[in-house]
Amino acid sequence: MLTGIRRRALAGSGRLDASLRGVTVMDVQSPQAASRGRFDRWFEMEVVEPASNFQDRKQEWRRLVSEFLGTFFLVLVAAGGGMMGQAFPDTIDRGAAVVAPALMVLAIILFMGKISGAHLNPAVTLAFSLRGDFPWRRVPGYIVVQLAGAALAAWFLTLVIGVSSS
Repeated sequence: MLTGIRRRALAGSGRLDASLRGVTVMDVQSPQAASRGRFDRWFEMEVVEPASNFQDRKQEWRRLVSEFLGTFFLVLVAAGGGMMGQAFPDTIDRGAAVVAPALMVLAIILFMGKISGAHLNPAVTLAFSLRGDFPWRRVPGYIVVQLAGAALAAWFLTLVIGVSSS
């Protein structure tokens, strides 16, 4: 996986072309600036993929909080639909109870996916680790916060709605 690419070109050449994964990046200097000698050193361009933050250990707390909140919201919606249907009959139809968790997963992936990977489930975390796409040192933390988020959501639903999800 690319974490960064550096391309250098003499500023006097007037432009820098670098093909990065099929995308061409071009920087054209003004002839007036080049003639005044302002660009007499190497021009440097650095392209860093957004996923490079995923390797930064200082951001681990963000990943864990993201997994906690994502799992909390998913369980809140998935179990909440059934619990609301049991507590208040004929308020939520079966279609809405089935579609709501899918839409919640979509929303979580869109707004938290780049932070933590949006596993939302210990089985997904283990599967990614077994496949070699996720470091084993992060698995215990992810599983703990996923279970804590799910348990807190279930407790919150029981407290608010007042019926058991079973």
